[in-house]
Amino acid sequence: MRYWVLNLGMFSPRDWHVEAIEWDKDLRSEAAAAADCAEVWDEDCSDGQVYEVLVAEDQHGRNARRFKVRTRFEVSYDVRKEEDYKIPPPESDD
Repeated sequence: MRYWVLNLGMFSPRDWHVEAIEWDKDLRSEAAAAADCAEVWDEDCSDGQVYEVLVAEDQHGRNARRFKVRTRFEVSYDVRKEEDYKIPPPESDD
């Protein structure tokens, strides 16, 4: 689906007709387009960053909707190997 988007952190809604860009990707919804834009625009990858994005299916913005997108990064740990391990006996102090 093709959408038109405007980063409200950089532009005013009045700039729509000049600054809105075509976001032609295989996305299923306006919300997905807003999230995709935030991912591209987040240059420093900071957790908790908020982006306000106007998204419309219409180039002229007649059906525009405003979205607030907050970045959230999660850390996960992947365990790759498990094996039995025998602890050696304590060393003697002799």
